[in-house]
Amino acid sequence: MDFQQSGIVLDKINSLYKSIQAGGGQIAPIERDLMLSYIRQLYDTALNPATGYTTPAPVVPTAPKPEEPPVVVAPQRKPAPPKIIEISDTLKDLASTPAPPLVKQAPPPPPPPKVEERAPQPEPQAPRHSEPYKGKVSSKVEALFSMEQARELSEKLGERPVNDLTKAMAINDRLLYQNDLFGKDADAMNETLKVLNKYESFDQARSLLLSVAEQYHWADEGIVDVAKGFIKLIRRRYH
Repeated sequence: MDFQQSGIVLDKINSLYKSIQAGGGQIAPIERDLMLSYIRQLYDTALNPATGYTTPAPVVPTAPKPEEPPVVVAPQRKPAPPKIIEISDTLKDLASTPAPPLVKQAPPPPPPPKVEERAPQPEPQAPRHSEPYKGKVSSKVEALFSMEQARELSEKLGERPVNDLTKAMAINDRLLYQNDLFGKDADAMNETLKVLNKYESFDQARSLLLSVAEQYHWADEGIVDVAKGFIKLIRRRYH
């Protein structure tokens, strides 16, 4: 289990839970979708095969070594004269017969590793009708959604419709939004874009954006312009 990644996901779950609790404990479908997305990330982290877990090899029991008899030092005596013993022919034949070779028994093969079946994960579902964000929204966050009418030709070209939010960003813009608006969490940004892609109007998307803006503090000084640019891109999805 990747404890570092799990800690990041748990922080996001706690932050979203505090945002829901601040709204009186009533959970909007949008907040429920975002919470389910974080829980799926935590589930994938727990089942990540890169954690180095392997099935231990079976231990093959070995026969215990026979205990060696203690060495007894006999008292020194005067050597007796050698005694000649006659060996019968039967004993001579037994001594000359070679002993049969010992056959070593091969250890049993190890059992095959168990393959864990992963349950299919549902795609994020967007509600058909948007509900207003029930949490407390600051005036600074509300100001992020004010939109000025485009005057220059370059500004009008920048408001062309977008069909897929996950493919509408350049690499530099994607990194900028990911680092400044989603706490450097690529998974959180991708899940949010997938849900926004399923909405039919910006009024539906606005509730989700308000929740995310409060959670990641988009109204903080230094990232206001980045947040407005991201919201402007989301508007183009519903033109």
